[in-house]
Amino acid sequence: MVDSEDYPALLEFLKGNQDEQFRLKLAWKAFQYVASYDSAVAEWFWKESMGGTVQICVELLYVTVTSDKETSIEGK
Repeated sequence: MVDSEDYPALLEFLKGNQDEQFRLKLAWKAFQYVASYDSAVAEWFWKESMGGTVQICVELLYVTVTSDKETSIEGK
């Protein structure tokens, strides 16, 4: 999960109330997120190797769902 807007739909999916297209949407978002992160890191290395400086800030969220009633989200 890379988008907190999808949490309600994820809970519905886990209850069996979403179709398989939802899984594809989540997969696309995850790959898009990773590609964006990889691009930022690659650009940072490029600028560092060319003598420039650049600052990167990426917020990662870790979500744990232990039951229908318990969900924790923490930023790292």
